Amino acid sequence: MPDSREVTVRLFKHHILRSLLVVSLFACLPSMASTPSVPLPQVELAVFRSGQWRIRAFDGSLVTRGLGQGGDRPAPADYFGWGSAQLAVFRPGTGQWFIADSNGNVQRVVSFGQDGDLPAPADYSGSGTAQLAVFRPSTGEWYIGDLDGNVQRVVSFGQDGDLPAPGEYFGSNNAQLALFRPSTGEWYIGDLDGNVQRVVSFGQDGDLPAPGDFLGRGQEQLGIFRRGQWIIGDLDGNAITSVNFGQSGDLPAPGAYPV
Repeated sequence: MPDSREVTVRLFKHHILRSLLVVSLFACLPSMASTPSVPLPQVELAVFRSGQWRIRAFDGSLVTRGLGQGGDRPAPADYFGWGSAQLAVFRPGTGQWFIADSNGNVQRVVSFGQDGDLPAPADYSGSGTAQLAVFRPSTGEWYIGDLDGNVQRVVSFGQDGDLPAPGEYFGSNNAQLALFRPSTGEWYIGDLDGNVQRVVSFGQDGDLPAPGDFLGRGQEQLGIFRRGQWIIGDLDGNAITSVNFGQSGDLPAPGAYPV
């Protein structure tokens, strides 16, 4: 086991690498470049490609992991309260979730959902751990459950064709329901009773939602993945920056990975 001095050095190096990456990503923005201190990102860009995860680490290096198979949907989140995201996939054909550690070793398999559902895990309770959740486009319903696969809540929010994009958009310490509607490029953010709190235009048909706290502000930014391009924006629908990572056909899987 490493001693305390070695751990301190590792943490210091990680902090420096995170700072350098932020500067490289966002130095082109005048409003941020003129700020004395640049916020550290909390979420790394990542894509899922037929069972392979490609994560862009804070130092700019590429980290690859294996979990899942073609047809699976990525569903990274902090399910175990480890303070970082675990790799996870939802398998629509069987309704199973495979939750793994950062190396792709499966830690838990849970049945929750059915074919046609879309995964939407998030910390809806504010407990510090993510809950399983699926959005069912055919009915516009959200099913939120625990890690034993028990349904805790059912909420009507959205319609067929919408894509789930939950997150902590308001800095309230718990996630809100959110949807991206590709046909109109609109985001609908609501509370856990299904009441719409905000509608924002950001994106276009063909985009995939990929929100995350990329700027370390303590709340989610809007994000879309467009055939290998990430576009990050604020809650007014203004684009903040864009980054190229991934390719057409990838599924976005941003998360605060321990890499």
